[in-house]
Amino acid sequence: MANPEYRWTQQTVLAWAAANVTGVGFPGERNHYSDTGNTYLGLVIENVTELNLAEAGRTLLRLDTLDMPSTYWEILEPTPTQKQNEKVLERAGQYLQGRMPPTPTRASTCTVQAAL
Repeated sequence: MANPEYRWTQQTVLAWAAANVTGVGFPGERNHYSDTGNTYLGLVIENVTELNLAEAGRTLLRLDTLDMPSTYWEILEPTPTQKQNEKVLERAGQYLQGRMPPTPTRASTCTVQAAL
């Protein structure tokens, strides 16, 4: 990708997928993972709750009560403050063979304990 810092929006991901992805089979015939289903789900959640995905997820899942201070929605929330012996991996898992696939929600950003 020419600009690895480019931030994909839900709409640009869906537009890119519609223009560049071809089907791998008919429904029920075979399946193939794509992140567009998660993108559509995020839009449904935002529409139903009238909150952005981060606010809805944090509220509905009660994340603030689960002692998970490093869990956040990249782009929608600020990067959490690092604690001692903890490293926040921004955009972890977002690079595949040197290129960044379009995944706007980035809910999988993770924390790795230094002891691991």
